[in-house]
Amino acid sequence: MDSRLSGRAGEEAASADASWATLSGGVAAGVCGVPAAAIPGRNRADACQRARRLGLHLSHVGLGVSMTRCAALFGRHRAAARRACARIEDGRERLAWDCALDRLERALRVWRAAFSQVVEAGQ
Repeated sequence: MDSRLSGRAGEEAASADASWATLSGGVAAGVCGVPAAAIPGRNRADACQRARRLGLHLSHVGLGVSMTRCAALFGRHRAAARRACARIEDGRERLAWDCALDRLERALRVWRAAFSQVVEAGQ
């Protein structure tokens, strides 16, 4: 969370980060074929770990949530979250994976922008 934000604005930013992390975790779970409930847990099955890493990456890189905040939201230490994102990025050497990540990141950014406009229009 941005240290410059305090009070209600800080709470709203933290809540928004949590919502976006939940969304990116759900997307990652769907992509990896695991239940979304497995993302914040300690399940060590390969597919669950892959989904967790992807969810962290999408939250941080795709949606701009800070690494520290992503780590907290996914129940991980900051160093573990950083390693998870690095592993996802390492896979970008494969063109198909790079294209898939680009699409997922872009889709999440478009979705966030669209919903932000809806919320602003409703206020």
